[in-house]
Amino acid sequence: MTELELAGLKVHLNKSALADSGSMKAAVVLLHGFGAPGTDLLSLADVLPVPEGTGLFFPEGPLDLGQVLGRSYSGARAWWPIDMVQLQVAMMTGQVARAAEGLANGLERARDQVIILLNELQERFGIDSNRIVLGGFSQGAVASLDVALRDSRKLAGLLLMSGTMTNPDAVAELAAERVNLPIMLSHGRSDPVLPYSVAEALRDKLINAGCQVTWVPFDGGHGIPRDVQLAAATLLPKWLG
Repeated sequence: MTELELAGLKVHLNKSALADSGSMKAAVVLLHGFGAPGTDLLSLADVLPVPEGTGLFFPEGPLDLGQVLGRSYSGARAWWPIDMVQLQVAMMTGQVARAAEGLANGLERARDQVIILLNELQERFGIDSNRIVLGGFSQGAVASLDVALRDSRKLAGLLLMSGTMTNPDAVAELAAERVNLPIMLSHGRSDPVLPYSVAEALRDKLINAGCQVTWVPFDGGHGIPRDVQLAAATLLPKWLG
């Protein structure tokens, strides 16, 4: 991996991104989850086969949780603040809507930064938006969905791993403008952080809107198991081939 800066963020990029011609032909941008180190998803570069000349970009969230929450969170980063205690209480008491609303506070600012990142990536490497796959895990998946629905560019695909939706009505309305967008949506049936039921509802809304959804449920919690990795490894060459 090599490091660069985009949108004021540290970004990790696979060293083999350039094709023999010396140009980058496509890009996959993956956003990590809340409380994870900025390098959390780098291991996916070893299991995701992509066409030659595809850049795998792993940006680090702008929020240093060590500075905000104390030394016990040293090295942890986020895309925007989340009150995890409030989220867990809402989950335990069945207040799914309240939990989703709490997740949305700060999402707009994160969306703007990811959009700037995509703008700078396209300008710097000369990649068309329909050659870019955006995605992420958990909070990174929430941000990716929001960007894909609200930004005007057409993406090659969307990888949503163990995410959720914060505004079901907005998803239904905005997804209708993204007909045929390829999306992989994965979620653990025993996820203790973000509800599996909401992921199912998100799946249905995206399908009803005309998106091309590949649904990857799995037995387990909040993570990216091998089944999800294999599904992504199958889809990426098709989306970017």
